[in-house]
Parts: sequence; structure tokens; C-alpha cells
Amino acid sequence: PASSPPPPPLPPLPPLPPPSPLPPPSPLLPSQSMLGPLSSTRHPAPPIPIHVCYSATRIHSQKYGSITTTTTTTTVSTTWSVV
Repeated sequence: PASSPPPPPLPPLPPLPPPSPLPPPSPLLPSQSMLGPLSSTRHPAPPIPIHVCYSATRIHSQKYGSITTTTTTTTVSTTWSVV
């Protein structure tokens, strides 16, 4: 035993590479992930027809007077309360 050579030393482990810093999340990704399911569930109708209806009712109010204007404010306020 005394004459047996010592075992060769293990090669040193290579140093671990430094962890790559995570890139800062772009503001588009969280908003898309949050607004995507919300817009599909809470807002099934696209906002374009609402805008078209609003502009059409505005033209109506210009033609037919203040009664339609009060109707427009009622519909717009109802839409925004739902949103």
C-alpha cells in the first residue's frame, strides 16, 4: 500500500457560466396577455361597431335635435359602464 502511487487528481470542474440576465419584459407582452383573455371574455363585440353607432347617432342628433343627443349620452354611458 505504501508503494502504490496516489490516484491522479480529478480535473477541476469548469466554472459555471454566469447566468444570463433576463431581458426586461417589453410593455407589449404583459398588456397583450392581460388584455387578450379579458377582451375575448368581457368584450365579445369589437369596438368598431360601437364607434360607428356613436358617430351615426351623432349625425342623427345633428339632424333631429336634442332628443337624440340625450339618447346618445344614455347609450354611450351604458356602454362605458359595461366596459
